[in-house]
Amino acid sequence: MARAQGARSQLAAAFETTYGTAPTSGFMQMPFASASLGAEQPLLASELLGYRGTAYVMFEELDLTPFGNRIPQLSFEVFRPLVEADTAEGMVRSVTMIPGSGEFVHAAEPITRGTGGSTASENVNNQTGQPDILAALDNLQAAAPNIGNVSLVVSWFGLDLRAGNCQIRPGVEMATKTTTPKTWSVNGVTRS
Repeated sequence: MARAQGARSQLAAAFETTYGTAPTSGFMQMPFASASLGAEQPLLASELLGYRGTAYVMFEELDLTPFGNRIPQLSFEVFRPLVEADTAEGMVRSVTMIPGSGEFVHAAEPITRGTGGSTASENVNNQTGQPDILAALDNLQAAAPNIGNVSLVVSWFGLDLRAGNCQIRPGVEMATKTTTPKTWSVNGVTRS
């Protein structure tokens, strides 16, 4: 009998409303047949399916009509926070967070670029709909709940490859960009 193992596992699923666009809402918690450590998954009858650490998804009587009678593209995220004191996640007390470079990677509110009908998000690129920095901190807290300190790395730019001539300063991706509700500036340095 095949087995899928994991303690305190959770599975959330959502359907795409537009082909190729990851869902941002409508996630449903999917039940496991069992989620205890080493428990056998009774719905799986094939020995070929039993890979340790693999989660299986099974749909029964899924109506395919809304999807043009085709199996929709599915995206899943499986996670299991470990809170035992003797695990790495339980022992970590501080981390260094290095976000990707970007003008608003540290902004705690959603920032959009563009004007009129052509706008796009600058810092909301996740399925929670909140700014990326807040989603990252929430994920960090869920994965390692005993963290008490986070060292945040801020990316600035060097203006020259020669160390003697190089000036380190904040910079932007484009000299002209309209953003709302905030405009980019660092300690008096503006986009222009």
